[in-house]
Amino acid sequence: MAAPRFDRPMYQALDDYNRDWLVPGLGLLPDDDFVTVLSSNSQFMEAFLVGLSDEMGRELLWRNYPTDQRGTYFWRFWDAQDDELTQPIHAFSHTELSSHVSAGGTGGSRPRAVIVVKSELVRRYPDLIIQAVKNPGDVDAPDFDQGGEVAEQLFAAYLEPDIALVGVNLGIDEIDKPEWWILIAEHPTATRFDRPRDADLHADDLIDGHFLKVRSVSNSAKWAQARLHDPVRVAFQATDLIVRGE
Repeated sequence: MAAPRFDRPMYQALDDYNRDWLVPGLGLLPDDDFVTVLSSNSQFMEAFLVGLSDEMGRELLWRNYPTDQRGTYFWRFWDAQDDELTQPIHAFSHTELSSHVSAGGTGGSRPRAVIVVKSELVRRYPDLIIQAVKNPGDVDAPDFDQGGEVAEQLFAAYLEPDIALVGVNLGIDEIDKPEWWILIAEHPTATRFDRPRDADLHADDLIDGHFLKVRSVSNSAKWAQARLHDPVRVAFQATDLIVRGE
């Protein structure tokens, strides 16, 4: 029978309910900047979406909606654009749990690497770019200006106030190699301005203790141009971010 459909990525609802159900231990991360690589859990994704649809069917029936309770109401866990369930729940093939979902829509059911960044940068610059990039040069002297393979991004999730989760189409065994790096960069089309260090400021540099005075320039546009700089990026070798259990 006809059934309603909800395209909201359901990681948002799970995060609203309890962040530790989404990523166990995420609330225990230190307040300082933190970067790591985790692994997705396709079994949990599928079980969660199936359970969600089952409960929604019961709710609709209780509210006198005409349903046979076989509808698939939720298709997406991480990705806001593509369905991650590969077929309607009532038509599932008799295969193991996790075989009916594809992380990010194209990542398949295998566990995929998820880059976790907790930082003030995420809060201040929500459009920053987080990528897994294969170093095209010397392992000990990476040069990303030469280009290099960029892993396909499967999804990007933002958790208030300062956490970003980015899934890439690589397994942990694939990304856990010296040639793979995690890059965090300013967005190339975003406005970028220098911010003087507090130690370099003096009382007469500020207006009302907050706003920088404009000196030796005729207008604010020239002041902005003087403060403009090239995009900044930082790189971490992926092997340094992956902790394996004994």
